[in-house]
Amino acid sequence: MKRVLIAENNKSDLAFYESTLLKSGYHVLIAADAKECLEKYKSELEQACAVAANEDSSTVRILPFDAVILNHTVSYREDGLQAAKEILLANLHQRIVFVSDSVQYTVELQNELYDRVEIIQKPFEPEALVELLESTEVYRALGSLGLNVQKLKECNLNHSQLLELLDACMTLLEEKTGN
Repeated sequence: MKRVLIAENNKSDLAFYESTLLKSGYHVLIAADAKECLEKYKSELEQACAVAANEDSSTVRILPFDAVILNHTVSYREDGLQAAKEILLANLHQRIVFVSDSVQYTVELQNELYDRVEIIQKPFEPEALVELLESTEVYRALGSLGLNVQKLKECNLNHSQLLELLDACMTLLEEKTGN
């Protein structure tokens, strides 16, 4: 089952995210602030590590969540940027998606964590959040080029990495066919 941890202080936004993701088949854990988000993340990471230790594969990426969704101001005392940094210190491969209604903060995030997080600007339609998380159209396009979509999904690439891969594949195809 797809799993998401959401840290959001705005109750109406939280209800929107939770409803959208539940309808799309996600198991949703909720944190009221950055501190609770980090506690839940670290607890789930420990559990995932314990399970992985019992498996034979040393190449398994341990990801307790498909994504962690953070508001840039999770609470008045703590911000999402610090939570993201701590999560990435604990697990470099964890996918983090910021939701923000501040253009200035979005620029700050891009400067601070550039390719390590994804950003979705408020307001957005429910489908935009699900598309970002699942990259459905990008996977469909990569599959149409003959790539093994299941293997790509196992790599846990974020949406922007998948778009770069699709762009590179299209460029190679154009060079090969001369179109």
